[in-house]
Amino acid sequence: MATDAYGFLTPSSTTLAMGISLYRQFPKALKGTPLTRRYNWSNLPNPIGVQWMAYSWMLDEFGRELANTINRFTNDVHSLTAWSRVIQSLTQKKQFDATHEFIDTLATNALNPPYVVKGRFGFAAAHPCHQANMLKRPATWSDDLPLDYDIYPHVADKYGKSWGGYKGLKRA
Repeated sequence: MATDAYGFLTPSSTTLAMGISLYRQFPKALKGTPLTRRYNWSNLPNPIGVQWMAYSWMLDEFGRELANTINRFTNDVHSLTAWSRVIQSLTQKKQFDATHEFIDTLATNALNPPYVVKGRFGFAAAHPCHQANMLKRPATWSDDLPLDYDIYPHVADKYGKSWGGYKGLKRA
């Protein structure tokens, strides 16, 4: 590769032509790659009692955050699948070049969302468990939930341990 007047690498005309060709193929491959999303986070009665309003709010907010993260991951996997279709007919060298130019960053970014989802589930479990503990044990309840930025998946263990369904949620 050559450099421009500022010292930045510039692609050769062959690399540029290949990139343009691949990017023209990508939308067709993406369109032909199946994508499925189904989320029904809440099925709460309407109207709900005042004691359930905090849980309803948490369910809506946390469910939306989880759905957005899962959608980001699904989009990345969808795009990676399409790129694999685009480059499969290329020579190994051109596959390496295309991977370096177009796929590596996308693939690296796709590694993060599963950990984000795990963290969001822990966060989403800690809050309602903490609030439910207040209703379950009002005499011994303490408002000791850490600030939001300090809530990690393990924090939910403390607040969910007395709830029968928590272990199943954590395993899932």
